[in-house]
Amino acid sequence: MNRIQQLDQLMINRIAAGEVVERPLSVVKELTENSIDAGASAVTVEIKDGGVAYIRVTDNGGGIPKEDARTAFLRHATSKVSEPDDLYRINTLGFRGEALSSIAAVSQVEMVTKTAYDITGLRLLLSGGEVVSEQETGCADGTSVVVRNLFSNTPARLKFLKKPASEGALVSDFMERLALCRPDIAFKYINNGNIALSLTGNGELRAAILRVYGREYANRLIEIVERGNDMILSGFIAKPELSRSNRSRQNFFINGRYVKSELAQAAIEEGYAGKLMTGRFPVFVLNLRVRPETVDVNVHPNKLDVRFSDEETVFALIRDAVSKALSGTVIIPEATAAAQPEKPRAEQVYERAPLPLTKPKVSEAFEPPEEPTPPKPYIPEEHPAPKLFLPRYRIIGQFFQTYWIIESGESVYIIDQHAAHERILFEEIKKRLQSKERASQRLVQPIALNLTPSERQVMDENRELIEFSGFEMEDLGGSNAAIRSVPVLLKEPESAGFFIEMLNRLSNIDPAETDPYDLKLDAIAQIACKAAVKARDRLSFAEARALVERMLALPNPFTCPHGRPTTVEMTKQEWDRKFKRT
Repeated sequence: MNRIQQLDQLMINRIAAGEVVERPLSVVKELTENSIDAGASAVTVEIKDGGVAYIRVTDNGGGIPKEDARTAFLRHATSKVSEPDDLYRINTLGFRGEALSSIAAVSQVEMVTKTAYDITGLRLLLSGGEVVSEQETGCADGTSVVVRNLFSNTPARLKFLKKPASEGALVSDFMERLALCRPDIAFKYINNGNIALSLTGNGELRAAILRVYGREYANRLIEIVERGNDMILSGFIAKPELSRSNRSRQNFFINGRYVKSELAQAAIEEGYAGKLMTGRFPVFVLNLRVRPETVDVNVHPNKLDVRFSDEETVFALIRDAVSKALSGTVIIPEATAAAQPEKPRAEQVYERAPLPLTKPKVSEAFEPPEEPTPPKPYIPEEHPAPKLFLPRYRIIGQFFQTYWIIESGESVYIIDQHAAHERILFEEIKKRLQSKERASQRLVQPIALNLTPSERQVMDENRELIEFSGFEMEDLGGSNAAIRSVPVLLKEPESAGFFIEMLNRLSNIDPAETDPYDLKLDAIAQIACKAAVKARDRLSFAEARALVERMLALPNPFTCPHGRPTTVEMTKQEWDRKFKRT
């Protein structure tokens, strides 16, 4: 057995570097965060061969005093914390003092830096963590760090890297998030000699989103500014039509730091509840400003994981802000026209009375109250339709015995009769839930049930919910039971299949981990789906008109309870483009 011995400084630095510098992305992250902490208003990042061969980060920040330049490359050397209490109020992106020493330990580093008070700057060359050269030089204010031949002295680490293109893609993704996090900084990103990203740093987040994600996203954003309990949530969420099959475009920042927060992710997705289909994820760029002492960013060396001192309050603020913003916005997706529409049929033009409007409250500045307000229990609010997107319309006709064509202004709207009716019934039953009103219809002939032991257990555990939904049950002992009454909206009460299906869905939900209100909404959505008119059900023009009127009066007429759109818009401009009129 080997004797215990103290490692030399070189080994210590290389081991520490392995914890901080995992790949080229780690180097770019640490250096750009240093630039931001130095007060830079312009940062240029350049990489070659995925960052393995060459990384350069140049800024116009405050620079490093000459007498501190060597010290900056020592382990645990930092200007950002000086006493234990500082760790509980971190206001900077970096603070451990490990970045430069770790990077220098596994590469060749050149640093040129100058403060505004110095006439000349300083140029340092390091290899393997040791200073090779130091000399004065003429340069602009700020700091430029060049990293060459990353992991050249640790080949074991080098062979675990991905291909240069893959490593470069990771850096590109990070630079995009950084640009969204700090739209007030002029970022330029150069990959293998090509300018991949360039922003002016004008402080406009929407403009940054336009440059990063394109016009499609920038034109379909909903702004959020919500304040409460010593916190401000600001930024943009995308309309549900821009949802994705993964979470790659979810950007959540805390005090200007990109983090991966499962709590925030869950809160945002709950705010989208009922507006996204299963398996789809929202797109957002949100920044949460909190008191530094209320969030712990020192959970992990990569500083991506955080902990909040009051998670329930943070969760409620984010969820309610997203829900309110979506309720105050028209979220009808646009579709492209592929063929000439059917010949219009003459139909009366209908006028709708204006509906009351509500607007989300917007905070002017970050001025937290003297005493935090205790969080309120979550009760979803009723919001009127955000605006009259069909104040004057004409029903043209129907196709596939499912979709109704509505003309209004410069757009044609296609309404799915099943999704629209499903949303109408869902809102009606939910309103009865809120007023504690039950609506059942007594059956002339009870429906007999033969339940398995597990189904019987689920029914007993959820009896209150089942009865609230409009079912009246009679226990006949053993596996036998009978349904005496069903919800008044059901069209086919003679079938027991729907009730068994509802029990099966409830069996997959743990009541201890699910909000009781969510359980009720899930049951309501099933009843509404069962009772709604189906595709290919024949409706007259009068019935369609009544359906449209009832849908337009809802607080959320844009999706069914399961997140499918009720309405799709196709503009005249899109039709003209298809027929080469533009």
